[in-house]
Amino acid sequence: MSAKLYTTQGFIKVNSPLFTECRRPNSSLLKARERDVSDSVTHRLISSLAESTGKTNGSYITWTPMWGKMNYDKEKNAIVIPTTGIYFIYLRFTLRCDDDVEKAEFRKLHIQLQRWSEAYGRVTTELDAWESVKCQKESKDYQTLFVGQLFDRLEGEFLSVKVIDGYNLIKTSFFGAFLQ
Repeated sequence: MSAKLYTTQGFIKVNSPLFTECRRPNSSLLKARERDVSDSVTHRLISSLAESTGKTNGSYITWTPMWGKMNYDKEKNAIVIPTTGIYFIYLRFTLRCDDDVEKAEFRKLHIQLQRWSEAYGRVTTELDAWESVKCQKESKDYQTLFVGQLFDRLEGEFLSVKVIDGYNLIKTSFFGAFLQ
């Protein structure tokens, strides 16, 4: 199975049915991956560096396809489903507290995977995810949240990610969907 590769901060995301990893690319790896990637592949992966967007809670994450072509609607900040079928849709977030913490406290992240289509004419929440992060002074710990689920999707549907609470905890994120 070949996959489209996208990157954030100089790392590439390599996907296979058995593992997913991030690592710094070298030129031979990129050339090999270019040969493996097909425009007809049904896997879609996008990434975002959330801290650079300046957005706040209640915002949709703006995603950036970093390599290859993709069905992405910049106006809606959404992946566009290319063909009807069963998709594995996943989200991954790297979380970390800011350095402005005076005392130990828990902060929460709440995200929603949302769907919109012309057939429904309204936004529906497909998935909710919550995570708590313990913030303490001078802590440099990172935490990862991964959420994935199978969904029956129709061609032309839009999938987007909305941050309800905890936008400032997100340091990097990935969002993808692939046809089963």
